[in-house]
Amino acid sequence: MDGPPGRRFARYHARVQTRSSYLTMAMGLATVLLGLLLTLTPGPGFLVLLIGAAIIAGQSRRLARALDRAELRLRRAVRVFRRRGS
Repeated sequence: MDGPPGRRFARYHARVQTRSSYLTMAMGLATVLLGLLLTLTPGPGFLVLLIGAAIIAGQSRRLARALDRAELRLRRAVRVFRRRGS
C-alpha cells in the first residue's frame, strides 16, 4: 500500500473498489476468522487478523477509514513510547 499515513487504506479502497466481488469479501472474512483463532495460540494471529482487515478494507470504505485512523493513533503512540523510553 502506498500513500501518506492516514490515507493508505482509503487509497487502497478506491483502487480496488472497481474489482469488487463477494469472493474477495469472503476471503477477507475467512482470514479475519483465522486470525481470531490464531490469537488463542502462540503465533502470528494478530498479524493474520490485520491482513484480513486490510483485504476487507478494499471492499468497505468505512473499514478503510477506520484503519487509517487506527494507523495514525498507533504511530502517535509509538512516538510517545519511544520518547519516554529514551
